[in-house]
Amino acid sequence: MKAKLAGIASHTGMSGVFRLRGAICTRGPCRPGRGTASAAPGGGLSRLSALRRCAQRVAGSNDLDSLVEHTLDGLVHEFGIRHAMLLMLDAAGSACTR
Repeated sequence: MKAKLAGIASHTGMSGVFRLRGAICTRGPCRPGRGTASAAPGGGLSRLSALRRCAQRVAGSNDLDSLVEHTLDGLVHEFGIRHAMLLMLDAAGSACTR
């Protein structure tokens, strides 16, 4: 965990800001792992790798319509979120939904 936190901090330019002071395990005893990001304790995919795949979908967007579609597709396929609402203002400043 300490190495992952240091790696994330280094990648985001926040080295030396975060410090691991403890860990809480809720699904049984904590055991040293092999550092793989593909499997979470519950047997499902880890959220970090799912977020990475979702970001790759979104990165291929050329316009607002494809950005919204890729984002919502990523929420469905990577996180299992089947219901979402996007609220935004139109050019006149009134709310519209999608």
